[in-house]
Amino acid sequence: MLRDRPSPGSRKLRIGWHEVAEVGVRPLETVQRLRAALPVLPGLPEMYCLAVKPVAGWTGPESRTDSKGWVRVWDLGATGVVPFELEAAPERFAGDRWDTEASESDGG
Repeated sequence: MLRDRPSPGSRKLRIGWHEVAEVGVRPLETVQRLRAALPVLPGLPEMYCLAVKPVAGWTGPESRTDSKGWVRVWDLGATGVVPFELEAAPERFAGDRWDTEASESDGG
């Protein structure tokens, strides 16, 4: 049976490109919250991920979805640089929904 939604505890995410409104590099909110709550950790770097914003009505797993509805797809670490091999997919399939400047904006 092919599942469109991951089961609880699953690390797999299935979302069709037709269900994606935007794709971009996003800061991880969990790290932002840690930095705000624990100012004694000044060396804690910003962490980024490749994320998708689903079309209205599609809800991602709570553990991967931030407060603005972006669903984490791939962790990118502190650099926020999308590996060349991975960047080919959103360039090919997302087209104008692929926002290479998303991490520099106000968070979309």
